Amino acid sequence: MTRTPLGDAIPGLWEDLDRRGIPVQEPLWVARSVGTLAADEKFHGSLPRSPSLITGHTLYSAHSQMWEIEDAITRLEPEWLGKENARIFDLSRHGPSYFTSKSGL
Repeated sequence: MTRTPLGDAIPGLWEDLDRRGIPVQEPLWVARSVGTLAADEKFHGSLPRSPSLITGHTLYSAHSQMWEIEDAITRLEPEWLGKENARIFDLSRHGPSYFTSKSGL
């Protein structure tokens, strides 16, 4: 959970999370994750004709730390989505899409 003004509006939220042992991070860690995606070239886009900041990566930020999780999610896709569904989804990820063909990207 990230401390935000929205959470501040819920009486007792932060104290309840603390009492339950649920870590709360400051917004700075979300900003660091966004900055990492923007600044670290290993996360820059590899899609054909894509702007360099369309990355295809996800950073999970919690406990004042961050982890890249998209590679693991993609690698395990056949297990959680099913082999046939993962195969079809992979085709849509690599082949021409309706959006690209109509947009000229």
